[in-house]
Amino acid sequence: ALLQASVERGFRAGAILGMGIWSSDLIYIATVYWGLAYIEELIKDDQVTTIVGIIGGVLLIIFGGVALWVKPNLQKALDNHPEGGTPYLGFWLKGFLLNIFNPFTLFFWLGIMSTVMTQEQLDHSQAPLFFSGIIGTIMATDLTKVLLAKTIRRVMRPVHILWLRRVSGIALVIFGVALILRTLIT
Repeated sequence: ALLQASVERGFRAGAILGMGIWSSDLIYIATVYWGLAYIEELIKDDQVTTIVGIIGGVLLIIFGGVALWVKPNLQKALDNHPEGGTPYLGFWLKGFLLNIFNPFTLFFWLGIMSTVMTQEQLDHSQAPLFFSGIIGTIMATDLTKVLLAKTIRRVMRPVHILWLRRVSGIALVIFGVALILRTLIT
């Protein structure tokens, strides 16, 4: 999604989608940090895990379906002159929702938090610096991807964008279905 937004709509769109992702990461960090015991109990509840997994899977399928069936004006995407302006709030919301309803994001932050806070004995004064470093690294790598997409964009033709859109749409649908199946099976 990050690469697709960057290639089709440019650096700002990709960066704003990244901001949505980072915002949800910050929510997860704060939630896990202050509610580790409660979240561990919540995750043990199979019903909660199932609901979050199904919602995340459905969102991935919807975003993938939109990428597959909504045909963009490919030349305008390459020229970076979208009709009616770029819906930046929509990009932020897409990044936020894709990340917040991804149960693996919660498990990632829960794993880091439980490992670092318990095994490494990180105290409360060191935690903000540690997690700022992780978020900073994530932001730097995401922005690097967005910048690289700008370079790729220069050599792309409309047919390449269409294929990128199809591949990313199919991948999102497959990941969504896999997430739902994995959630229902386990």
